[in-house]
Amino acid sequence: NQLLEEVLDMVKHHQGLPQNVVQHRTLKSQKVVLGNFDKLKQAFLNIVINAYQAMQMSTSADLFVDTWDEGESIFVAIKDTGGGIEEAQLKKIFEPFHTTKIKGTGLGLAVTHSILENHQARVFVESKPGAGTTFTIEFPGASDHAGEKRQSA
Repeated sequence: NQLLEEVLDMVKHHQGLPQNVVQHRTLKSQKVVLGNFDKLKQAFLNIVINAYQAMQMSTSADLFVDTWDEGESIFVAIKDTGGGIEEAQLKKIFEPFHTTKIKGTGLGLAVTHSILENHQARVFVESKPGAGTTFTIEFPGASDHAGEKRQSA
């Protein structure tokens, strides 16, 4: 939750991103994700920046960030009200060098996916053209990492 608060505060004040986005934060998770704080920050920044960019032309730009615990797992959902992603593009979003942006490198989500996989997270993406995109990330609970020593995020 602390990491997400930090990321959301950073993008909220970033002059290169749309300033009309309304953030809705419902951070209810009580568990701790074990991992590398800086890498996870990079992953969440990539997803949130993409969400902001997707809402560049939205008249109603809302970003919903939720966390919750379910069983041993920790869930993070990041939902935007942007233009959404076509189904054909959705299958390629984590591929290196795949981009739909004029100045994009196509590495942001590929790196993000790699970071999340290295933290044993599972990533689910739902999107509808014209209706926005939701990234849901499931992290294993701390007890699932018995014996591992990692920096707490």
